[in-house]
Amino acid sequence: RVALSFGVCGFHIAFLTVHMPGVIERCGLPASLAGAWIGIAGAANVVGSLAVGLAMRRHDAGVVLASIYLLRAIGIAALLLLPPTPAVLIGFAVAMGSTHMGTLPPTSQLVAGQYGLARLGTLMGVVMLMHQIGSFAGIWLGGWAAQATGSDHLLWRVDIALALCSAALVWPRRVQRPATAAVTAIRPILGSGA
Repeated sequence: RVALSFGVCGFHIAFLTVHMPGVIERCGLPASLAGAWIGIAGAANVVGSLAVGLAMRRHDAGVVLASIYLLRAIGIAALLLLPPTPAVLIGFAVAMGSTHMGTLPPTSQLVAGQYGLARLGTLMGVVMLMHQIGSFAGIWLGGWAAQATGSDHLLWRVDIALALCSAALVWPRRVQRPATAAVTAIRPILGSGA
């Protein structure tokens, strides 16, 4: 489930990185906004990553990760509902940028909690493979949808649905406190005495 959700993360990020200049152009906005959009999203990424680190000290990794996907769905829905102005696109850059790399810490914590730290490197390789498959799908389907329909609305709707599915996939069945989750992740290494 976590690997599938990370595939959706790849879908989001690759689509945004590659196709936002075209999205901005199809909105009738100046091409110069594309560079500003990517720069602002990058700056928001730093702030968002720090915020996720702080959130993980107090909340279950599954809740944090599901919240990130829900924020992405809300950001995309807002983009579709609001008029395409430079201010709206900049706000969208902040919303999406702040969730860009924020998925990695809770994803790796969930994998470690489920399977232990001994196999974390291999399992994160599998998770990253899913991310790359999702990235390919986001880039390819983004181009196909824009060419076939002349619009990005179809892909945005698919993107919202995928974000909601990812939130459901990673939402914890039973919420653990962060300290308990850490002990669970470390227990296989320390043995049964922990």
